[in-house]
Amino acid sequence: MSRTAVPEITYFFVFKRFFLAISLLGTLVMITLCVRDVDLYFQNPRQKKLEHFRGDVDQWKAEGLNLFSALHRASVVIDPGDMGEQVGARKSGAAAVVDPLKDGGESSDLLSYQASLFEWKNVRTPEVRWGDSRNATVTIKLHLDTQEGALLISNVQLSRTDLLPYANPKSCSYVYHGSWNADRKSCETYHRLKAVCVAMSWDSNNHRWQLQHGCRPGGAFTEYDQVQGESSAVGHGAPPNGHVPLSDLEMTLRSSQDPFISAMNLTDGSLNFGRSRDELWVTACMYFFMGCLLTIPCWVYLWPCMRKHVRRVRCSTSINPENRDGGYEYNIQDDDGL
Repeated sequence: MSRTAVPEITYFFVFKRFFLAISLLGTLVMITLCVRDVDLYFQNPRQKKLEHFRGDVDQWKAEGLNLFSALHRASVVIDPGDMGEQVGARKSGAAAVVDPLKDGGESSDLLSYQASLFEWKNVRTPEVRWGDSRNATVTIKLHLDTQEGALLISNVQLSRTDLLPYANPKSCSYVYHGSWNADRKSCETYHRLKAVCVAMSWDSNNHRWQLQHGCRPGGAFTEYDQVQGESSAVGHGAPPNGHVPLSDLEMTLRSSQDPFISAMNLTDGSLNFGRSRDELWVTACMYFFMGCLLTIPCWVYLWPCMRKHVRRVRCSTSINPENRDGGYEYNIQDDDGL
């Protein structure tokens, strides 16, 4: 055998072992995913969420809807500013508004309900520039026709700048889509106010509405949208220039008993209650089938070794006629004599 053939055999041996390792790793991953989906199939977390959601819908139909429907007019005033009073549009009835509940293509087990809310489109706010917007806050005054005084939402930031100290210049640009501040040696991302959602609860002792929390998971009132900086080059980012875009700001007023808020909390803001048992069973079978397919290279590699071992055992088997018991004695040993 020539010397040049040795590296080729070595490379082929390494490639075969590497391909076998990838096959085994893929099989373990598929089997792990299969076991996870089978476990979720028996736990059925979707059903638990839906039972909680159905209880909130029943409570909304029995009490919350009639109580919130007693409100006929709601308006907001943004302070500071001279935008004046802005009256919200009443959205009520199943045909008027449909909350965007998501269910992975299956909606047969989602309990429908009649929505009721107030909505403001294109809320007028003071104009602020990005350079002056870090400390720019407003107070939202909410006026209802059924009670005197205003409900206040204080210190609402029109924009915010987040610092990511653990990001490097490359991850700042490609992963976080931010701007690298060379002076601070940190990554900055810029966000503008996109929506405000307020939930109110009825105080039966004082017979008036009071602010409870926001509609977002965790009770947040505000939702922000990221804005690209003026320059996002790697290591040479720059913040946005000009005014903060707030012309499409939206505001929503809901009851704290609204099933939409319950769905937001149950689904961590995704409004998707998860996969059904049928979907979990299908994906578990698919992962199991893919895992079986990935074991084929292992069998292709092991089958010749098994056949070779069987032939070696048969060839090393001999019959000893000197057995005192008159039977046969089989001496089995490998080719190496062990």
